[in-house]
This record gives sequence, C-alpha cells and structure tokens, in this order.
Amino acid sequence: MEVDVDWKISKEKVQSHRFMLLALPGVGNVGKLVVDSLIDRLPSKLIARLHHPDLPPHAMMVEGLLVPPHLGLYQVELDPETYVLAVCGENQPMTASGQYEISMAILEIANSLNTELLTVLAGLSSEAGSEEVH
Repeated sequence: MEVDVDWKISKEKVQSHRFMLLALPGVGNVGKLVVDSLIDRLPSKLIARLHHPDLPPHAMMVEGLLVPPHLGLYQVELDPETYVLAVCGENQPMTASGQYEISMAILEIANSLNTELLTVLAGLSSEAGSEEVH
C-alpha cells in the first residue's frame, strides 16, 4: 500500500525550519494535546494531508465538508522568524505495516524539506509511581 500525500502548497513555499514534531493519539494523548495546542494557539497553516488505506474508516465534518481520514502536516509560526512543522491526526494506521509505511513517508517528507530534527511525542504506559521508566 502507499501513502498519498496531498500537498496544499508547493514544497518550495514551506518556510525554513529546523524541527518537526509528530504526535498521534495513543497512551494518554499527551503528545497529541501538545501538538494540537501549538496548531490551535499559534499561527499555523495546513500544508499537506497524508492519506493511507490503513487509517480507520472515520471521516469527519470540517467546516461543512466531509474529510477522509488523514494525518495533517502543519507549518506553525513560533515567532516571525521561527517556524516548526507539526504532524498530527485523529488516529493512526490500524496495522503494523501501515504504521511503518506512514512513518517512512513522514521521514521522506522531513528529508525532502531539509528538516534537521524530527521529534516524536509519545506516551509510555506504566503503573503510577514508576519513575524509573522515564
């Protein structure tokens, strides 16, 4: 299967940046909440949608339009001269092969945009008080 990347702007128009953040729903949704908050509270722009057939069949209504399941790639302005890219979504692929394929596509996108560092914000399930896992 293949990831379909639907670019909303040309790659040449993506602002210069150093970092990309990635967070998807998972344990506690903490990383996803961080990335969603950056996108919601700072000037941001959807620059691409990533579609994969292994994403759950869960379309959403956005501004009156039915949108298929996807991961969004956003350009977020931290200040007038500093940008970060952020990848987020409402779900993630339901199969290991789908997770691998979309991960590879994200790495290829990061590489094609000259991203220096990709940070994945993910939760780790543990019992309360298990500080040694951090």
